[in-house]
Amino acid sequence: MRSSPPQSLKGNKDVNDLLHTLRGEHFRRALNSQRTPGAALLPTSPALGPSLPYAEIYGLQPHRFSSQALHIDAKVTPTPVAGPIPRSWAVTTTPAQAFESPEWRETALSLFFAQNGGSSGPVADARPAVPRLGEFCLRVILRCCGTDADVLKDFVPYLGPHLRKQLMRICAVRCPLPSASLRVLLGEEHNQVDGELIVVEPTSPLRPELFHSEQSEAQKDPEGLWDADGPSPQPLTSLAIMSAALSTPTFLAFPPSITCLALVHLSAPVPLHRLPDKCPLLEVLDISYNPWLGEPAWGGERALEKVAWQRWVYLKILGCRECGIALEDLRKVNEGRWDDVMIVT
Repeated sequence: MRSSPPQSLKGNKDVNDLLHTLRGEHFRRALNSQRTPGAALLPTSPALGPSLPYAEIYGLQPHRFSSQALHIDAKVTPTPVAGPIPRSWAVTTTPAQAFESPEWRETALSLFFAQNGGSSGPVADARPAVPRLGEFCLRVILRCCGTDADVLKDFVPYLGPHLRKQLMRICAVRCPLPSASLRVLLGEEHNQVDGELIVVEPTSPLRPELFHSEQSEAQKDPEGLWDADGPSPQPLTSLAIMSAALSTPTFLAFPPSITCLALVHLSAPVPLHRLPDKCPLLEVLDISYNPWLGEPAWGGERALEKVAWQRWVYLKILGCRECGIALEDLRKVNEGRWDDVMIVT
């Protein structure tokens, strides 16, 4: 004889409550029988069984979405996403260029050396396979003695102008001279060596006095020049400044006698539009490795857009390597000229 259900079970809610209570009592009874702490048998996620072998799932060849395929193939094309990507997420595809290596300095100054007797200096394209005797001797001296100012004072006075010029070129590529050592190499009353000056990574800020010290000394005593001993001082015609901070007063102190100018990898923009008035005799201008040339400056315009190229009537070569500037942006360089300027990019 079946017993009638209790009076308290009325509706589905009462049945669910009773089942929940019975399940809880059964669960606690099972824990007591196994003598196991309750926290150990409360998994947060269902346990997964052992996976099948990889070959049974993907076959012999790795699947294109599997971890093995991603590790083997390093040329996976990333999926494009909408919106800007944070800088911390961006992956560098090419290693950063070493601007402090001798190889890079040799390449950056190759255009300057090629237009100023490249066969006598360390130029990548024109340098002979076997160094000349003078260059070899200077390398040995630098390797043994170093480039300190006190050391240079001992043997620089015995070098001729052409050897001091070659020494300055070797040091510009292999071991940039500090400001004190460069002053010893140039001389106390000179601002160039055989008409050339190369400044690479100076230890002190460049000052305007560096470019007109010799000229000011000559102008102080114009009456005594007729009987001065030795030849007349040679003006500065070739100037190269690399990896330096060039202030505007120093930039405007360039002498008008310069015909070859290299402003390579400067740390800050300079007003290039004022250069035609200061150096009207330029034949070679190298402004390579300056990424700020492709960015707006001075009123929203780029630095090269304000340059009056027609005023450089003697300009023959323009270097713009790795500046973020296309040839279309330099079409004003050859406007109104009989002979086009050779642009090196």
